[in-house]
Amino acid sequence: MIFFILNLLCAIAVFSLSFLMDLSLTDSRTRSFVNMLLLQALSSLVGALCVLFLLLNQQGLTAAFSRFFLWLPSVESALIFVWCCRFPDFKRDALWRIVILAATVLSFYVVFFLFDSFSFNADRNIVVVSKSIWFLPITWFSFYKAVVIYVLPFASILVLLFKYELFARRILRQQALLFAASLLAGQLFFLLIYRANTIPGHGLFIMLLPFAYALVLFLFYRIQRNSVLLNASAAFRDAGMFTLMYILPSVGTGFAFTLLLPFIKNNRPAFFLFAIASAAVLFFIAYSIRILLFQSERYGVSSYADRMEAEFAALDFGDIDMQIDMRFAHILQKNLNATSVAILTENDEHKLITRYSSNGNKIELDVNNSVFSSLLNIQRRVVFKTHCDTVHAISPFAAKLYDIFEQTGSEVMILLNEGAYLFGMVLLGPKKLEQPYTDYDYETFNALYSRFFLTGYYLKNIANEELINLVGREIRFSSQVIESLHKKTDVPSLGGCDADSFSLSARSLGSGFTDFIKLDAHRYIGVIGDLSGKGLNASMLMAILKTMIPVFLAETKDFKALIQKVNSFIRENLPRGTYFAGMFCLIDMQSKIVYYANCALAALFMYNKTYNNMIEIQGEGRVLGFAEEISSLIKVKKVQLSSGDLLVGVTNGLLETKSLRGDSFGKVRVQRVVLDNIKQPAEKLCGLLRTAVREFADKEMEEDASALIIKIA
Repeated sequence: MIFFILNLLCAIAVFSLSFLMDLSLTDSRTRSFVNMLLLQALSSLVGALCVLFLLLNQQGLTAAFSRFFLWLPSVESALIFVWCCRFPDFKRDALWRIVILAATVLSFYVVFFLFDSFSFNADRNIVVVSKSIWFLPITWFSFYKAVVIYVLPFASILVLLFKYELFARRILRQQALLFAASLLAGQLFFLLIYRANTIPGHGLFIMLLPFAYALVLFLFYRIQRNSVLLNASAAFRDAGMFTLMYILPSVGTGFAFTLLLPFIKNNRPAFFLFAIASAAVLFFIAYSIRILLFQSERYGVSSYADRMEAEFAALDFGDIDMQIDMRFAHILQKNLNATSVAILTENDEHKLITRYSSNGNKIELDVNNSVFSSLLNIQRRVVFKTHCDTVHAISPFAAKLYDIFEQTGSEVMILLNEGAYLFGMVLLGPKKLEQPYTDYDYETFNALYSRFFLTGYYLKNIANEELINLVGREIRFSSQVIESLHKKTDVPSLGGCDADSFSLSARSLGSGFTDFIKLDAHRYIGVIGDLSGKGLNASMLMAILKTMIPVFLAETKDFKALIQKVNSFIRENLPRGTYFAGMFCLIDMQSKIVYYANCALAALFMYNKTYNNMIEIQGEGRVLGFAEEISSLIKVKKVQLSSGDLLVGVTNGLLETKSLRGDSFGKVRVQRVVLDNIKQPAEKLCGLLRTAVREFADKEMEEDASALIIKIA
C-alpha cells in the first residue's frame, strides 16, 4: 500500500508543478519541460494503479498496466535526451519532433509486441519474458532496459558536457554542468532502487522508478529558476540546505518505516499510531531546520543590505563639498567588491553620458534605445548580464541587451526612470576574483532601488556641476530649482472658482509643497502636504514626488487610484521611512463640488457664507508611505460649495509656527486672518496669511508651512 500512496503523491506533486509552470511561462523551453512533467505524472499514476491492481489480485489489469509502466520511462528518457540536445536555444525544429515520434513508436512496438508476457514472482519482482534479438545473445527486454536506463541518460550527459566545452558564457556553462550532475544523481538514485529491489520480499521497490525521473526533473526545474552564477560557497550552502531539508527527512522517514514494518502484521493500530507520531516528529524537525536556515540566510543578506543602506542614508546632498557621485560609487564598490562602477545621466541631446566612472571609461548610450523601453515595459529596472540567457521575458531583445553589456564592460545594469522616461543608469562591472553576482545581490538592488533613484535624480536635476560652479559652490541653485517647482502650478482661473496656495520653507529649502494640476476645462487636482525630513534631501524628495503626480494622472483618472499610486511610489521608490502628510482634492468648478481625501492634513476649514462661520471638516486621515494598501484606509468625502464659500487647508508646520514667546500660530489665528479678509480673492488671502505667519514667527521658522485656499466666486 505504501508504494501506491507514494506514487500517487508523486503524481499529484509533479502535476501541480507542471500546472504552475504552464500558467507562468509560455516559451518553447517551458512547453517542452511541462510535457516531460506531465508524462512523469502519468508514469507515477500508472505505477500507483499497477500496485493497486496487484494488491487486488487483478492479474489481467496488472499485466496491462505493467506494460505501460515499463513503456513510459523510454518516452521520458527520449524527451530528456532531446531536451538536452536543444538546450539552450530550444528552437522549433521538425527534426526533433521526428526523433521523439520515432522513439515513441519504436519503444511502444518493443514493449507491446516483442515482450511476450508480464507477471510478478513470489518476491513481487516484475518478470518479463521476451525473445532473443535475432542471433544475438541478448533479449529484447535486456536491450530495452540498457537503452532506457543507461544509454539515453549517459548520452544526455555527454551532450551536456560537450556543450559545456563549447559555451563561452559562464551562465550557460554552469547550467550545462548542473544539468549533467542532475542526470548523474538520477542514475545514482536508480541504482539505489535497483539494489533495494534485490532484497528478498521487497521487489516492489521497482515501482519507485518514477521517483528517479522526478528527482531529475525537480533538479532541472531548480536549475532553470536560478538566473545568476553560483560561487563555491553558494553551491555548498544550497547543497547543504537541500540535504538538511529533503535528504535527511527522507532518510529518517525510511528508517522509521523499516522499524515500524513488523507492526503491520502483528498490530496494525500500533503501526498507524507510531507512523503518525513519527511523521509528526520528522515534520517538526524538518520545519525547524527550514526556519533556522531561512533566518540565518536572511540575517546574512539583511546585514549586507542594512549596512549599505546605512551608508547611502549618510550621504548629505546639502553638503556641496561631498562628491556624491564618487562617494556613492565607493559605497557600491566596497560592499559588492565590484571592479568598476559607472553612473550615467541624460544630457540635452537625449544621450546617457558618463557622470562618474571609477575606471575612467567614457560611456555613451542612446536614451531612446528600444532595449531600455522594452525593459521598462516588463518592469525590469535591475538586470544582470546572465539574465540574457535565463529570463524568458528578455529573450526577444536578449542579443541587443547582451551587446550593451559587452560594450560597457558591465555585469549589472540598474535603470533609473520616472514612468516611461529614462534619465539615468548605474552600471556595475564584474566582481573581483571572478565572483558572480547572486540572487542576494539582485534582491538587495531591488530593495534599495530608492537610493539609486534618489542619487540619480540629484545628479541629473540638481547637482549640475557647471551651474554649481557659477554660484560659487552654494546651494542657491538648488533653492531656485525647488522654488521654480513651487511656482509651476496650474492655478484655476475660470470665473466659477478662485484658488491659490503658498509654501514657506523653514530654511532655503523645504519639503512642504502645494500644487494645482489641470485635468480639463472645469476640473483641477489640488495637492497640499509635507514630506518627512528637512533640508535639501527632503526638498529633493518633494521635487521628485511633485514631478511624478502628473505622470500618475496620465495613467489613471480615478481619484482614489491616484492616491494609491502616490502611496506605492513613496513606499517603493523613496528612502525607507519617508511619508507624506497632506490632502488631495478634486475641484469641479462647473458643479462647485470639491472631493477631498485627507492624508493626515493638520486642518481643513470650510467657510459658509450663509452662516458666516468656519468649521473644520478634515476628519481622520492616514499618512501615505507606510501601509502597502491604502485604498481601504483613505475615505473620499464630498462638499457642495455655494457662491462666497471657501476651503482653507493648512499643514501642521503652519499651525505649529512659534513666536518669540513660544506661542503657536494655531487654528484660531488662521480663522481670524481669513474671516477678517473674507471678501478678498484667494490670491490676496494667501498673501495675507503668508505675511501673518512670517510676522508672527519674527525669526527663522523651524518647520515648513503651507496653505491652500479655494474660493467660490
